[in-house]
Amino acid sequence: MAMTEQQHEDTGLEAYFETARKHTPPPSDVLMARVLDDALAAQTRSAAPAPERVGPVHDGSVFARVMAALGGWPAGASLAASALAGAWLGAYPPAALSILSAEVLTGARQSYVVDLVPGFEIGEGLTGEEGLNDV
Repeated sequence: MAMTEQQHEDTGLEAYFETARKHTPPPSDVLMARVLDDALAAQTRSAAPAPERVGPVHDGSVFARVMAALGGWPAGASLAASALAGAWLGAYPPAALSILSAEVLTGARQSYVVDLVPGFEIGEGLTGEEGLNDV
């Protein structure tokens, strides 16, 4: 017996829950009629044809169509802001970015590796201290 089962038996409510599981009353005829009426109403709403569009969705200009395809003014403003940020970083890159791009494009290693634990050698442990790796 699991601990959760033991906790349920300790509360004394398990007998009531078991009785409720055994004696579930069937739904009333009024409830079933209401459920079936709601289902029929939902079926007729979904089966109705979609209304046809009478006029154009937008004014037809190329700019309006592009903005609608992008997702409206918020998406267009985000795109413009990111394009300006990219142009700015391309024209005036920070020093760290220019070192990284030179390393990526030319394959030369210009970045420095910082050794946080200078006395530690891989596979040997700390050097200069006796007894750490004596096996």
